[in-house]
Amino acid sequence: MLAKNWDKTTRPDGWWMSEKLDGVRAIWDGENFRSRGGNIFHAPAWFKAGMPALPLDGEMFVGRGKFNDAVSIVRSMTADWTPVRYLVFDVQADGPTEDRQRMLLDLQLPGHVSIVEQVLCQSGDALIEFERAILNDKGEGVMLRAPRSPYEFKRSGHLRKLKRFIDDEATVIGHQDGEGKHLNRLGALVCQLKDGTTFRAGSGFTDAERETPPPIGAIVTVRYFELTPDGVPRFPTFLAVRNYE
Repeated sequence: MLAKNWDKTTRPDGWWMSEKLDGVRAIWDGENFRSRGGNIFHAPAWFKAGMPALPLDGEMFVGRGKFNDAVSIVRSMTADWTPVRYLVFDVQADGPTEDRQRMLLDLQLPGHVSIVEQVLCQSGDALIEFERAILNDKGEGVMLRAPRSPYEFKRSGHLRKLKRFIDDEATVIGHQDGEGKHLNRLGALVCQLKDGTTFRAGSGFTDAERETPPPIGAIVTVRYFELTPDGVPRFPTFLAVRNYE
């Protein structure tokens, strides 16, 4: 189930609010953790021990602002998974949102697995305050679930995201040489959105990523503030290579 953007003309009263997590989406299918694209994450046996047979929808989470750390761990065959927590926000089952949440709360789960708290929104002001508290703690934004809504295996208007910054996927089509302190290494990635719009992302890289940047053709995730009137991302920042999905 994928989220649509929050339509601010919709009243949030009665919707369920939770923090939008800065992690890696993962489905527990009863035997393995899988990516959005169905690929298996090679979690160690201890991480899977004690998991229920019920299919869960959640996120591999290391901490706020540590998306790259989460990606690095779940992509690896040998990484230490100790910092990772699996935070569950839904169950792939029939029934309305409220019934599915009760199913989750009744589960016996290992210590590194938690249920994401869902808070009933009472008003537009309550949503603003909830978002502000998350942003003040360096969080990413808010997820909203419609009351009495089903779980859908598609992008659904029953699940909405509210965030100040936008994450999007783009294809690397070129490398721009660096200058100054980045001389002789990557200065920026030349990227292309799905609609053909091209732009440059020159921040968000580690020194190692500047030395060995994502290759031409790689699918990367970038974060930007908004689109300009011409459809170009404003202040784009590189987040991670997403080919692992």
